Amino acid sequence: MNSSHWLFDMCMKKPYLILITAALLLAAILGVWLLWHHKNAAPDDGDGVVLILLYHTFTDGEVTDGSVFTTAEKFERDIQTLLDVGLTSLSLVDYAAGDYDRDKRYFAVTFDDGYLTNYETAFPILQKLGVKADIFINTDNEFMEHHFSYEQAREMETSGLIAVHSHFPVHEPASSYPVDEFTRLLENSFETLERELGVRPYKLFAYVAGDYTRETYDAAVGAGVDLQFVQKKLFDAPGLTLRINVAYDTDMTKLLASFAQ
Repeated sequence: MNSSHWLFDMCMKKPYLILITAALLLAAILGVWLLWHHKNAAPDDGDGVVLILLYHTFTDGEVTDGSVFTTAEKFERDIQTLLDVGLTSLSLVDYAAGDYDRDKRYFAVTFDDGYLTNYETAFPILQKLGVKADIFINTDNEFMEHHFSYEQAREMETSGLIAVHSHFPVHEPASSYPVDEFTRLLENSFETLERELGVRPYKLFAYVAGDYTRETYDAAVGAGVDLQFVQKKLFDAPGLTLRINVAYDTDMTKLLASFAQ
């Protein structure tokens, strides 16, 4: 009797073997699917692949508030350190699209508020180093001093290195608004960006001061926001993405060491 006939006879005599074999086969298929899904799933800040950094503005003088201000020299040194250790610059649009190699490590540079120094100081450094960055602006910025204009935003976006996204119309915490009003203002911010800068391939939104609630998260999802950027996770949810604020006294080498773990 050959082995195939023997196996058939065994299964006929002990039907439970069919169930065990089927279960093992299903488990193997499920394992392969989970492995594929993990590699091809939507981006998640917990994958240890992309380090998303947050900066704000620059000063030429004394740094009085290191959580918001840095210097051109410190910023360039940070970026050069990232490049020297082999990380690759990644835009948030490519991050949202999943258009990157999960076997490599990347960094994404972001700025909040749309300060004029992003245009005057950061943009030339980014051009010099060939590094991409994403800037979240308060879209009613024509009323704000020391912030770059939409004309300057268009110039930066034309370079192919910079993309501009929503940081709400005004610099106010999301939780200070009723949910309906928050949703209306959020949608208005995307309409303004589209009118001034063209259609955004993804709706990316950064909360002012990282302030958000479950209600604002759900409202943003309902408004079609693809990724919501925060500094602290209050809960796990799809598209809720962490950034690390880079203070003036942040040691990039130590930050990288913790990222590598």
